[in-house]
Amino acid sequence: MPIKTFSQAEQLTAADTNTYLTNSGLQYVSGATFTNVASFDVTGFVSTWDFYQLIIFAGSTAAGVSTVTAQLYSGATVRNANYYGGQFYVNNAAGTGTYAVRNNAANFGVTDTTQTPGSFVNAWISGIGNGRFNINLQQMGNNAVAAYFGGYSNYAATNSFDMIRFSGTANLTGFWQLMGVRKA
Repeated sequence: MPIKTFSQAEQLTAADTNTYLTNSGLQYVSGATFTNVASFDVTGFVSTWDFYQLIIFAGSTAAGVSTVTAQLYSGATVRNANYYGGQFYVNNAAGTGTYAVRNNAANFGVTDTTQTPGSFVNAWISGIGNGRFNINLQQMGNNAVAAYFGGYSNYAATNSFDMIRFSGTANLTGFWQLMGVRKA
C-alpha cells in the first residue's frame, strides 16, 4: 500500500483508516478444514495479491509416511507438466537424508514425511498468473524435516490458476489458511 503522511492538524477519517491501516500487509484470503480425505483444494487465488502465504496443518489418518503432492488448476483444467524444483528430506531419528530433483514433473513434490499426528507446512507463493509460479515449502514431521524449492513454468501459455490440489497416498486431516500480501 502507498504511504500517506498525516499532518498534526489533519483529522484521520474512516476512509483513511480503512485504506491505509486495515488493508495493509498480510490479509486473510480464505481457508478450510478437511477430514479423512484423499485430496483437498486450496482456493482464493485472485489478482488482488502479489504474494501469498499458505499455512497447512495436515496429518495422515494412517500410521507411517504419506507422500503429498500438489498440482495447479485453472477451473477443471489441471496443469500436469512444467514443475521444476528440488526437495531434500532428513530423517532425524535415523540420521539419514535424501535429495530429489523434479525436472518437468507432473506435480510439486511437497513432502514425503507427513506422519500421524500431523505436520506443519508453511509456503510462500509468488508469480501468480504470469506463466510462472514460485513456491517454497518447509515441513516438520515427527522425526523428519523436508523442504521443497521450485516452481511452475510455462512461458507459452497464460497459465492463470485458481486452485492448488494437494493429494496424499494416505488420507489427510487438517486445515489450511491462505493469506495475501496486497498490491501497492
